Amino acid sequence: MRKVSINIGGRHIGGSSLAAANGLSPWTSPLELALRLKTGVTPVFSDEQIHRMGLGTALEPHARNLFTKKTGIKVDMPETGFADDDHPFLVAHLDGICKDAVIELKWSEKGFGEIPIHYKAQACHYMDIMNLKKTWFGVLGPSSFKIFEYEYDPHFHLPLKKGAIAFWEKYVEGGEYPPVDSSHSSGKGLKALYPDDNGDILETNPKMEELLKKRSDLDAPKKELDLINNQIKELLKDNSFYNSEEYGRISYKKTKDSFKWKALSKVDLSKEERVKFIEEKKGTRTLRFQK
Repeated sequence: MRKVSINIGGRHIGGSSLAAANGLSPWTSPLELALRLKTGVTPVFSDEQIHRMGLGTALEPHARNLFTKKTGIKVDMPETGFADDDHPFLVAHLDGICKDAVIELKWSEKGFGEIPIHYKAQACHYMDIMNLKKTWFGVLGPSSFKIFEYEYDPHFHLPLKKGAIAFWEKYVEGGEYPPVDSSHSSGKGLKALYPDDNGDILETNPKMEELLKKRSDLDAPKKELDLINNQIKELLKDNSFYNSEEYGRISYKKTKDSFKWKALSKVDLSKEERVKFIEEKKGTRTLRFQK
């Protein structure tokens, strides 16, 4: 390992990104991760996500103190990040470290009985870079603080590390993008890739017909429908329409921007003042199916 300066959200694969690159993250799809790493664009978070992340950051010192109080283990806070010797784009930004283990501090509203798989991936990634064999998880909930011990598992981690390296070479340095999945994050990635439609009609496409048949026959959970819809958007790209003799017309057009007057906007104000009270909502592409 070697010490590095890490710009959070920068062009590297950290613990959370390792899970995302391998399709294990509940928050970020491989497609959205690839777009962020290719373009360097900071991800856009919802107000709820910002609140949760801010809460976790604010509670971290409290969780660290609770961990030391319960275990007697002093937690050191590294002033720098760390990078893999052979693959410097693989980095670790630690919550804490002690003599023989990585320390990971988590906030969970509902708590968990066992360590989720994406946290295991994160821990193994950090242990590999730091050449350590153990991670202590301190999990703070609304009314509890639980401690979990997790040992490095090479059979679990090494395929993930290999997958992350392949992801970097193919999707970050290469010219391809990962396939879509059923997640909302994948849908966000598609909107970022193809924000506008061009008015054109996509030519008859066997893959599209296959997807439309699956969709027509589908009697399955919403997750499968979301996957098919994202795959249809992926095929449409910038095109606005697709016409199928058997399944009808698909449109994937961008809605118009809209404007909403904020509170107090109807009082007697000058034109320049009224602009301050206009809330603009940007149009987004919407997938519609017409028989």
